[in-house]
Amino acid sequence: MPDQPKTNNAEHNAEIAAKVAAQDAAGQSLAPAASPDTSVALDDLLKAANEKKAVDAAEAAALEVEPKPGDAPKPDGDPKPGDEPKAGDDQPPVKPAATPPATPPKDEAAEKRAAELFKDSPGLPAGASPKSSEAFLSVKTRAAQEISKLEQQLADLTKANSEFSEKLKNPVPAEVTKELEDLRQFRARLDVDLDPKFKEYDKAVTSAQDFIYSQLKKSPAVTDETIAQIKKYGGPENVNMTKIFEVIKDPTIQRLVETKIADIEQQKFNKEQAIKSVKENIGQYLSEREQSFKQSAVSHTTATKTELNQLLPKVEWLTEKTAPAGADDATVKSVKEHNEFVATTRKQLDDALADDSPQMRAIMLVGMAQLFNLQKVNAAQKVGMESLQKKLDDANKLIERLKSPSRSRESGAPTNRPEPVKTKDNFNISAGDSLDSLRKQVIETRQKAAAGV
Repeated sequence: MPDQPKTNNAEHNAEIAAKVAAQDAAGQSLAPAASPDTSVALDDLLKAANEKKAVDAAEAAALEVEPKPGDAPKPDGDPKPGDEPKAGDDQPPVKPAATPPATPPKDEAAEKRAAELFKDSPGLPAGASPKSSEAFLSVKTRAAQEISKLEQQLADLTKANSEFSEKLKNPVPAEVTKELEDLRQFRARLDVDLDPKFKEYDKAVTSAQDFIYSQLKKSPAVTDETIAQIKKYGGPENVNMTKIFEVIKDPTIQRLVETKIADIEQQKFNKEQAIKSVKENIGQYLSEREQSFKQSAVSHTTATKTELNQLLPKVEWLTEKTAPAGADDATVKSVKEHNEFVATTRKQLDDALADDSPQMRAIMLVGMAQLFNLQKVNAAQKVGMESLQKKLDDANKLIERLKSPSRSRESGAPTNRPEPVKTKDNFNISAGDSLDSLRKQVIETRQKAAAGV
């Protein structure tokens, strides 16, 4: 049933005026309303604070020192006579006052960071207590500290990742690369001493030494033993030839020998200068040597291709064929297969020509051995084919002899009898099948002759 009107109009009007005063222009209440998110956050903070308080109390109880039985704590100083507690006095021990927990120092940087991070987040209502504001600020500060810590870890990991990425771009350190390059140059300098192109100087020196030995042997005073002694010391350029010239007493030989010794010294000097120049420009030497190897490989392949192009036309089956006009399908198919085989073979030859590896050389050698074996087998088959052909020819001659007497007895036979069709020789049929075919033909001929056909 509807509400009964109030009997006191003054109280009713006062209540209506209070409601209107508590509303804004839009008719919404101006009374503070509790935020659900804030209530939940405050409940969590209260729960965490209670848990921390319980943990602190448990830790304080665990750290409290308990005296041993019978060892009561004694006050400072020696007790005076008459100060002992009397029997029956039950005085509880006085505990020291608990030290209030120290207030943690404020982290202004964290609070500033928290203000930046949570500037757009909902705050506490206007009527919140100072304790709630402090707890809420503590939560935001701790969150800011954790976020700053994670951001620092992320920055450290990003920096480490960048350093690792840079190292992966060049995994070999610069000092190792330099050491490797120095070792390569050192090895190249050793190779210079053994380079075949510098052996030309040695050949000239050896030729001049042989000439000197031949001139010295013209003198009867120089024996083979003397020549052996000169060779033992490395050649005439390393021996004092004055005493030998005094013994020889031949100015012509002396002049020729001295000239050749001068040539030997000149060749040795030229070799030393050439090697020194190359070692000073070892990079250019390596580049020229690499280019020489490449040109050598190319020239070898080119020369081989020239020789191959001269030999291939002599191989008849490597020439492509053309089907004659009006040829049947079997002939066209055979020509097509032959041309495909020739094209495949030529491609394989080109691949082998460009490959100068040991594996390819081994394959070609095995192919040659296989060719020799097939040539041997082909020669044996050729002898067998010739033997079968001879037997076939003898059989044909026998057939002709057998036909001759039958014709003489058949005087009344018509003269317009068609000649038997001669079959073409087919070398793919075995000798036994061929003889059976001939025997069948002879029997048919005799039957026809007996029947007077």
